[in-house]
Amino acid sequence: MRSEARRLAELAGDEDELWRVKVADLFWPMRRRSITKEEIAEGKQIGQTAASYFEAREDWEMFHASLDGYASVMLMSGDHAEVIAAASHRLTAPTSSRLDWGDAVGMLVVGHTHSGDYRAAIDVMNQELARLHPGEPRAPFSNGVSTTLMTCAFAGEWDHRDTLLTALRTIWEEIRRDAGAAFLLPGFFSGLHVALAREDRASADAAYPS
Repeated sequence: MRSEARRLAELAGDEDELWRVKVADLFWPMRRRSITKEEIAEGKQIGQTAASYFEAREDWEMFHASLDGYASVMLMSGDHAEVIAAASHRLTAPTSSRLDWGDAVGMLVVGHTHSGDYRAAIDVMNQELARLHPGEPRAPFSNGVSTTLMTCAFAGEWDHRDTLLTALRTIWEEIRRDAGAAFLLPGFFSGLHVALAREDRASADAAYPS
């Protein structure tokens, strides 16, 4: 299907559609859970070029998608500095959907966590949660909140647990019937780990999604 999509885009002579197909291909190694040196080199070139292409056309949805795909390739290659740079660039877009913004924040948290800068990861997520108004959906930040809870467990920054776990439970209520809810499990496991280490039965019970 990927080959056929590229063939049809080339046949139609539709440059926008051809770049969309190339961007979609960036996510394939992550889905496959393996990547080659050739895919890293190609992904780096395509991701950056596609982002510039769609930025020039002010197509911000595809701008986000291009940098998201690029960041996934860089994450698999171990180039965490580029993951952080790509996520930060996404946050400069003049227009972003709530989902794209939350996804970019989540990838920024992931980049800082994988680079070992736990403090930066925690600060990014706490700042974003502090900006949200009561009643605003938390679901777009699911990956960021879940990853930050795991980061706090790694770093011994347990005092942030309660705020993050409250946000995670809110997200769980928002998306519990969605397949994406599986991404919340690392956060719940991390909250449970900390609660058990503190012998805090009430918090341990609260760490179970129900």
